[in-house]
Amino acid sequence: MSGQLPTDEPVTQGETTQTHEVAKFLRNYHVALVTLEGPGEGENVPVTRLPFIIGRGNQATMIIDNETISRNHAEIRLSADGRLEVLDKGSSNGSFVNGERVTAALIDDGDQIRFGAARFELALEERPQRVPISV
Repeated sequence: MSGQLPTDEPVTQGETTQTHEVAKFLRNYHVALVTLEGPGEGENVPVTRLPFIIGRGNQATMIIDNETISRNHAEIRLSADGRLEVLDKGSSNGSFVNGERVTAALIDDGDQIRFGAARFELALEERPQRVPISV
């Protein structure tokens, strides 16, 4: 590797630590949203970058073409303590975690998350650590 961070976002001096933490988290965990209800039902959507924007607009990482989803509905990001959190971006129909409307909430493996009429289950799995083999 040429010393660049594994991200497609430009990094500024103030964001370097957060970017390193995000890269480390995504290297150590497989994160996905399993679609339980709504467009793409049954699909497994990998979360390959953070923040992960959910919405109807072109700026979203995951575009959900449904009238109950705002253009910039919500985002999944890494919290200050290194856990995943969902943040509602002022959407009309709200964001819900395990049936409870939230503006921001920590999320974990198995939690059900709903954005408008689309419902997902968070799949968070630790990746096996690579052990160097000496010869």
